[in-house]
Amino acid sequence: MQVFHTNIQLLSNSGINRVVTRLKAFCSTMPQISQYLIDKIQKTQKNDVKIMIIDVGTTSSRANIYDHNHQVISSHRKLTEILKPAENKSEINPIKLWTDFVKICKMAIHKANLSPKDLTCMGITTQRESYLFWDKTSGAPISNIITWQDRSTIESCTVFNKRVSFRMNKAFAKFISFLTNDNSARFRSTFLFRPHMTISRLFH
Repeated sequence: MQVFHTNIQLLSNSGINRVVTRLKAFCSTMPQISQYLIDKIQKTQKNDVKIMIIDVGTTSSRANIYDHNHQVISSHRKLTEILKPAENKSEINPIKLWTDFVKICKMAIHKANLSPKDLTCMGITTQRESYLFWDKTSGAPISNIITWQDRSTIESCTVFNKRVSFRMNKAFAKFISFLTNDNSARFRSTFLFRPHMTISRLFH
């Protein structure tokens, strides 16, 4: 399903008509996309807006469907399984997470007695500072998702932050910041490597 974002709810009927007219002219070389957008916008004139919001978190994944009055008309939730292969590690199986993601979407749509085509748009919130590695050719994951809760690099960060060369660079940056009031120097003078940073995990 293609996803497009537009503030169509804030438009009056005359405003919607103007948008539709401009879309027809602007997207004349892309008739399929143009018609898709036009159909979605015109549905708002019939109070037929259905918006799916999906929250993918480390506690659970939830899909809610809202109507034009911002009321939840259906919801489905599934707990997230966190893997702890070692102390301070926090991982998620990406295949299982994707399977659960698809399942909660299908169940929310089913509970609302809708089809995917009935959705006006969708929004997704994701876990901050979580990442995984994947094969650029096949697109298949080659690692688990390392979540933002992972603290396996805490010892490495502590060692690096205590290095004499690193502390000297911070002191020099603090001196430059004092003389020039330079924001970048001020940032470097206070910077520390922390376990949740991707760069800390890549060097681990």
